Amino acid sequence: MVVTIELPVGASAGETEIVTDQATRILRAAPDVEDVHQDPPRPGFASLTITLKPLSERKRTALAFERAYAPALQAIPGARVSFRAPTDEPGR
Repeated sequence: MVVTIELPVGASAGETEIVTDQATRILRAAPDVEDVHQDPPRPGFASLTITLKPLSERKRTALAFERAYAPALQAIPGARVSFRAPTDEPGR
């Protein structure tokens, strides 16, 4: 699963890093998450790759995870967040 974070035009690299770090902390605290990989952010844009635990070890499908955590990520000031979830998961 990939989370894309976009900030307003003109956002600095430092602002992008702060927002990306906030999102990473939120996701790493989720019990369904095994790992979060943060690609090097560019000013105004970041991408996080989330590895969810195997479906047998978590309570949510990828779609349910997205719906549960999107509001917390979208509450980060200035961040526009989108998810791209795996399409090969049952119950997606």
